Amino acid sequence: MNVEHGDYIITVEGTIITVTMSGAFNEYGIKECIRKIRLAIEGLGDNAFLLLNDMLKLNGATPEAFHEINKFNLWLNNKHLHAFALVIKSLVILDILRARITLGKQQKVKVFDNNFDAIHWLQIQPINN
Repeated sequence: MNVEHGDYIITVEGTIITVTMSGAFNEYGIKECIRKIRLAIEGLGDNAFLLLNDMLKLNGATPEAFHEINKFNLWLNNKHLHAFALVIKSLVILDILRARITLGKQQKVKVFDNNFDAIHWLQIQPINN
């Protein structure tokens, strides 16, 4: 039995896809979250998009979940991701993310400690479709 762990909400407003994560994720929880993010991205067609990942209430993830995130990042490299804002609550989380996740070289990523600044930064990024 595959039990999903981790909670998430995915919203799309214009070209910004927001993923709000909370709790602790296992492989099955992150796979389902990624599946829904992919659907949101595919729903935008060939248009460029911005991604905001709010991890303020994230408690962690299993090694298998991080493996799935890395596979997703490879997939993102072939999409029209223009900028990626990460919102985290501590530098410890950032260190864990850097150790476990490989971001694509072409991904423009910035880290924030609040959603307001992250959204503002995304909104001022020029998008070329």
